[in-house]
Amino acid sequence: MSPALILGLVVVVLALGAFVKVTDRRPAHALPDQIQARFQRDFPDATVEAIQRTDDGQAALLWLGEDAPIGLVLARGDHALTRVLGGGMLCSAEVLPAGLRLRTRDFTLPWVDLPLADEAARTLWAERLQARIAEDARGHA
Repeated sequence: MSPALILGLVVVVLALGAFVKVTDRRPAHALPDQIQARFQRDFPDATVEAIQRTDDGQAALLWLGEDAPIGLVLARGDHALTRVLGGGMLCSAEVLPAGLRLRTRDFTLPWVDLPLADEAARTLWAERLQARIAEDARGHA
């Protein structure tokens, strides 16, 4: 191989590595106040009572109160998606061995897996989500 070809390949590999590094950045929502602030930017009237971050730090469930929907913040590249899981938006909340799988009626987010290894947290949020689904079903029946 010629030195020019080798140099060209090195430049391409470094450029691809830099591109992947830049496009794989995650938003800084590591702390509860950052998660709450991001959620309340889209839903300013929401009162956040509790926050459960996922094990990978890429999502959080927000408890907005007993008679309120449940909030969701998801990291997507440099951005965060926020959703209110209520009003019939949530179809199911399935308990997985190491987390939860939510299915929604939102065509932009039909399902999301939330890694939660802590069994107590997984059980608590599964119960909260399933209660919200049942309440929404009664309201739409």
